[in-house]
Amino acid sequence: MEKERLGKLWEELLKQQPTNDDLRYIIEHVDSLGKAAGQKLLEQQPTNNDLRYIIKYVDFLREAAGQKLLEQQPTNDDLRYIIEHVDSLGKAAGQKLLKQQPTNNDLRYIIEHVDSLGKAAGKLLKWSKKEIMEEIKRLG
Repeated sequence: MEKERLGKLWEELLKQQPTNDDLRYIIEHVDSLGKAAGQKLLEQQPTNNDLRYIIKYVDFLREAAGQKLLEQQPTNDDLRYIIEHVDSLGKAAGQKLLKQQPTNNDLRYIIEHVDSLGKAAGKLLKWSKKEIMEEIKRLG
């Protein structure tokens, strides 16, 4: 009975053109409607943050949302998020990250999480004395 009522409410919400905020709420809090809300959100000009919600909460749409995020001016943080959560797109996100002024932290992240790009990232890494000491302490 509850599932049927949720379905009717969902249909009514669709008629009233849900906002991205509405859809993110459903994705995060209503498991039975998450897939449908994620699909709808993908169709209506999602922001980078919207796409990260889909990646985090909707397994079925993770790769599609990650691909869309790669295509719409992702920040360095967005690219690290893709590397962490969308295995199939990790290398592509790492390559893009290497091309858009990566910080030393970005480069270290690539070295640790994208084996095939570790060498390229290592060549770009610039270590200050402070960073060298922090890394020694972290590893020691």
